[in-house]
Amino acid sequence: MSETNTPRTRNRSHLTIQTRQPLASYSDAAYRLLGQWLDVNAGLLVETLEAVRSGQAYESFRIPKPGRDEWREILDPYGGLKEVQRRILDRLLYPIPVSNAAHGAVPGRSVVTNARQHLPDAQYMLNIDLRHAFPSVRFRRVHGVFRRYVRPLLRKFGPLPTAHTNGFDPVDEVIHLLASLCTYRQSVRQRGQVKQVYCLPQGAPTSGYLLNLACLELDGKIYKILSKHQDLSLRYSRYLDDLVLSSPTAIPEDLKKQIELAVVKNDFHLNHQKIQLLKAPSPLVVCGVQVESGRLTAEGALIDRCADMLRNAEEQRNPTAEQKLRRKIRGVMAFFRQVYGQDLPDSIASSYRAYRNARQLPEEPISVQEPVAPVPLGEAPLSATSLLGQWLNVPADTIQQARDRIVAGTGYETWTIDKQNGGQRVITSPIDVVKDVQQRILSQLIYHIPVSNASHGFVPGRSIVTNAMTHLGAQHLINLDLKDAFPSVSRHRVELSLRIGLGRVIKKFGIRLERPLRDELISLLGELVTCNDQLPQGAPTSGYLLNIASSSLDKHLFKLIQEEELSITYTRYADDLSFTAQEELSTEFLNKVKRVIRRSGFRWNPRKTHRASVNKGQQIELCGIYVDEGKLRLPRAKMKMYRSILRRAATQVAPGQLDETTKRQIQGVVGFVEMVYGELPRRIAEPYRAFLQKHPEARPKRLYRDKINFYPNVMP
Repeated sequence: MSETNTPRTRNRSHLTIQTRQPLASYSDAAYRLLGQWLDVNAGLLVETLEAVRSGQAYESFRIPKPGRDEWREILDPYGGLKEVQRRILDRLLYPIPVSNAAHGAVPGRSVVTNARQHLPDAQYMLNIDLRHAFPSVRFRRVHGVFRRYVRPLLRKFGPLPTAHTNGFDPVDEVIHLLASLCTYRQSVRQRGQVKQVYCLPQGAPTSGYLLNLACLELDGKIYKILSKHQDLSLRYSRYLDDLVLSSPTAIPEDLKKQIELAVVKNDFHLNHQKIQLLKAPSPLVVCGVQVESGRLTAEGALIDRCADMLRNAEEQRNPTAEQKLRRKIRGVMAFFRQVYGQDLPDSIASSYRAYRNARQLPEEPISVQEPVAPVPLGEAPLSATSLLGQWLNVPADTIQQARDRIVAGTGYETWTIDKQNGGQRVITSPIDVVKDVQQRILSQLIYHIPVSNASHGFVPGRSIVTNAMTHLGAQHLINLDLKDAFPSVSRHRVELSLRIGLGRVIKKFGIRLERPLRDELISLLGELVTCNDQLPQGAPTSGYLLNIASSSLDKHLFKLIQEEELSITYTRYADDLSFTAQEELSTEFLNKVKRVIRRSGFRWNPRKTHRASVNKGQQIELCGIYVDEGKLRLPRAKMKMYRSILRRAATQVAPGQLDETTKRQIQGVVGFVEMVYGELPRRIAEPYRAFLQKHPEARPKRLYRDKINFYPNVMP
C-alpha cells in the first residue's frame, strides 16, 4: 500500500489522560496554547493551578437554605483563578449552546424566564430537585465535557503546536488543564471511607454553565420522553438543579417515574424530599416565582421583605452601605419588573417611590418588554417569525415590523465619514426597532457560533489592547488591510455561515424543526442582518458576522504559518491583519498571504500594506498602539489629547454640573489608558485626580478594564 493510501490512525492520546485529578505537570506548549486563547501569561496559569493543587484556591463560606435547617457551601475562587475562570467562560464555554430548557447561568435568562415557560395554562406541575448537583459532577465528567465540546474549537479555530511532549498531544493537555482549573478537591465518604475527589465548586464562574453542559444529555432524554406524550401539552424547563414540568392536564405517574429514571441513568441523584406534584388552585411555585391564573407573581413573603428593605433604605446614613444597598435595590426592582411589567404590587411601588424621593434620585426611564408566551412541546410554531420571536423573547409583530422596514428600504440610516486617506466610509446604521432585534440575534444566537482565536475585534472580552498584547516582543511586522471587508460579505455568504454555525444551536432548542422551516428561519435571519445584499457597517451584528465569514481565511493563514520555518504570530482586528516575528518576514511569505486572502473571497488593499522592523529604527504599531521593548504605549499626540480632555473637564466644568456624556467620556479615556499601561501614567493620573476631587460623583464603581493587570504580558 502506498504512503498516501495508508489509513490514518485515530489520535488516542487523550485516552491516556484518564486521571481523576490534575496532573503533576503540564508542558510549556499546553500553557502557551491556553494562554493564547485566554489572553493571559502562562505564569498566571501555573500560579492558579498550584493554588488548586494545594487547596488554597477557594474561600469557603456557608449560607442557610430557605425553610430548612441546612446549609449550602459556597466556594469563592481567589482573584487570579476567578479571572482565569471568567475568561474560560467567555472564550470557550459560551460559544457552546446549551439546551433550550436551561435557564440558570445562561446570559439573558433568569428565574423569571424559567417560570414564564409554564404560562399561560399550567394546572399541574412536577418539581424535581437534583441532590448535590455540583459535587456530583466529578473531574472525569468535566474533562469529558471539555474534550467533547471545547477540543474541536481549539483544533479548528486556533494555532496548533506541532511538538508533542510527555507522550501527550498539547491540545489534550490543555483539555485536562481546563478541567483542573474548573474543579476543586473535596472530601467525600464512600462505603465507610473518606476519599479526596475533584468536582465542580458551587460559586465558581464556570460551574453553572458546566453543569448545564453536563445536563445536555439529560435534557435531551427528557425531551424525548415528553415527545411521546404530546397530547398532554407538556412544558419543561430547568434552572440549574431544579427540573420543572407542567401541563394543563394531570401528569401520569408513569411519566414521573420515567423522568426520575432518566435522572438516575445520567449519574445524578434525586432529592426525594423536594419532589413535588402540585395542582391548581394551590400555588404553582417555580424557583420562588408563582404561576397563578395565567400570569406570574412573586411570593408574598418576598414582597414583604423587599418592601421592608426599601423602607429601611430611606434611613441609611452610611454612604458606603447606601451605595451597596442601592445596587441591591436596582437588582430587586429589575426582578419585580420582569415579573409584573409596569403593574408593580402596591407595597413595592409606594415604598420605591418613597425611597427615591427621600434620596432625591431623578426620575428613571422605564422600558419593559412584554413577555412572549412559549409554545408547548409538540405544537409546531406557525412560522419562522413566531419561532424566532420566542427564542429572542420579543413579539413576532416586532420582528415582522423590523423585516418590513428593511424590505421597504427604511430600516437603515446612511451617512459618510472621512477616512484618513482622503476617502469616505459609508456608515449604515439601523433604526431602533431593527437595532433591538439585531442585538438580540447577536446575544442569543450568533455569539454561540465560535470564531477564530485570531479574532480580536467585536469579540466580547477582546479589544485593540489584547490584539497588540499578543505581539509583545516582536521585532518585525507586516500589516495588511482587507479592502471593503463588510461589503464583500454577501447575504448568501451570511446565510451559508449561519446554516453551518447555527445547526447544532437549533438542535439544542428542544423543538425538532423540519427542513423547510429551518431554511425559512435562516433566510429570515439573513434578511434581518444584511442590507442591500451585504453586511451593513454600523449594525450590531456585522462585526461578529465578519469574524464568522473570516474563519476560513484565518484557518488557512494558520496553516500557512505552520508551514513556515519562522515562529510567526498572527492576529486580526476586524479587517486589519497583523503578522509579527523575531526574524524578518520575506516578500515570498507576504505574497502567499495575499493569495490566501484572494482565495478566501476577500481583497487586500495595496495602499495600506505596511512593514516595519525594529532594527531599522521603525516602530511596531498595531491599531494605533505601539509595541515598544516588550511593553505597550500610546502615541504622544494621543496622550496629549487625553490629558487636555481631563484638564478641561477639571477646570471648566463647575461642581455639580457634570453631564453624563462627559462623565462617560472621561471614564472611557481613563479605562482605555489603564488597559494599555496597567496603571495610569503620571501625566494622566494627576489631571484625573484633580478631576475626581472636583467631581467625586464621577468616580467609577468598578474598574473600567478587563482586569488584565494580573499579568499584562501575553506569552507570544
